[in-house]
Amino acid sequence: MNRHIDVDAYRRYLSEGVATAEDLAADLLVRALESRDVSASEVKALAGEIGLPWGTVRRLKREFRISSRRVGGKWWWHLPEATEDDLPLLILVRRAAAERWIEQRAAYRRRIPLEEL
Repeated sequence: MNRHIDVDAYRRYLSEGVATAEDLAADLLVRALESRDVSASEVKALAGEIGLPWGTVRRLKREFRISSRRVGGKWWWHLPEATEDDLPLLILVRRAAAERWIEQRAAYRRRIPLEEL
């Protein structure tokens, strides 16, 4: 699907509690769709391979306003372009996600349980 997606790393982060399923699903969607449209079946297969709940992926699809269209019998997902109105929200969301990710990675390196964060 995408060379930027390391399935083993996603699985490890999920199983070791380094990141939540929601954080990983959000990251997966952005990485998978950042450079091209992807079939829904590819996204579903990848999410299943990682161990991400499909319901979480679908909910984030709605939240991120990812569009879908049917072409040749397949559903394709497309990450919409950000508009000027979206920028403040996108900056806040990305900053919060980045800060949470940094905290989680630091805790992982120190082996601090996430509950203590």
